[in-house]
Amino acid sequence: GKILSFFGLDGVSWQDIGAETGLTKVVKSEVLFTKLEDDTIYALRERYSGSQQDRAGAAVSEKPEPPGFSHTLDLRVALIVKAEPHPKADKLFILTLEIAGEERVIVSGLIPHYTAEELMGKRVIVAYNLKPAKLRGVASQGMLLAASDKDDQGRERVEVLDAGDAPTGTPALLSGEEAGNPPKEITIEAFMAVPLEVKDYQVQSGGAALCLAGKPVRATIIANGGVG
Repeated sequence: GKILSFFGLDGVSWQDIGAETGLTKVVKSEVLFTKLEDDTIYALRERYSGSQQDRAGAAVSEKPEPPGFSHTLDLRVALIVKAEPHPKADKLFILTLEIAGEERVIVSGLIPHYTAEELMGKRVIVAYNLKPAKLRGVASQGMLLAASDKDDQGRERVEVLDAGDAPTGTPALLSGEEAGNPPKEITIEAFMAVPLEVKDYQVQSGGAALCLAGKPVRATIIANGGVG
């Protein structure tokens, strides 16, 4: 039916199949099928693998435990040692990180907001226990944390959370929490379910400040917004 609409036809009979009569011009066209990118395929495999009972149990076990998110999130300081554009995506950077002597690669959609030079040498906070995912063919081992809001014109603003001079590997914890056993790997859905935000330039969750070595993490541009 969709293909017929390209030729301005509402319907067709079996007798019309294969005949060229009635086809005079193309009046419109559109993509029939959405291309499945690598990251979409990975997410679908993760979501629908195993039995329904397995998936139901995983959904329950991965539900965040507010407000003590240290049982769910493993946030650590990382140093960006290399930043290069993704060869297959206009808005993605491939970032190489150093985390307490370990090298990791993540893919981040920061090109509309930062240059490679601005990111190089920057100490940031990353979600360390995020399940690896392929983004446009590149394996991404974690996610960089950034605050975001919209300006007066409705345009998105993004600010990468600055870890200051904290050593790489330093855990980011909520005020009053102590580092324990590293949490298990989590999905991006489980991560997004944890309420992280910026209020009055202070990064927090459930009203508790996010801290590095006891020092609150603060934004300098985004006063109030989400963190992801």
